[in-house]
Amino acid sequence: MLWLAIAIVLLSAIAVITGVRARLRREAALAEQLEIAPVRRVLEIRPLPEGARDRYLETWTALQSQFDLEPEMTIRQSDRLVQEMMRERGYPTGDFGRVSEELSAEEAEIINNYRLAHRISVKAETDLVPLEQAQQAATALRAVFARLVAEAASEPLSET
Repeated sequence: MLWLAIAIVLLSAIAVITGVRARLRREAALAEQLEIAPVRRVLEIRPLPEGARDRYLETWTALQSQFDLEPEMTIRQSDRLVQEMMRERGYPTGDFGRVSEELSAEEAEIINNYRLAHRISVKAETDLVPLEQAQQAATALRAVFARLVAEAASEPLSET
């Protein structure tokens, strides 16, 4: 009788485990399908309005003159400015990983440079960053800024 009770408990446990595994497989398949949808989203990149472009150029120039004196502050403020420009142009400023597969080479370069600079900028919020990292962030932000401020993809870009 004891063996029968043990067998029933074991069979019940196997059935529960099998059911849980099947449910987990279904949930994983559904999650994978849901992950595909955002990746396939096409970005609608817009040019900056002329007034905004001039305003960004003026603010950027003023910020860059402060880099030698206050690199962390300059990086943080440049990061915020670039993030605002990206938003205005139609780039994602949150979860970049979900859109990276469908980007053009130029868009991917912009986002990858921004990711690098943003990580260093976040670190600069609470800590001093080594000069080498500050320069790396500044270079990446300058590359992103130059691409964002360009009126058309065919316009020659300068490292402002």
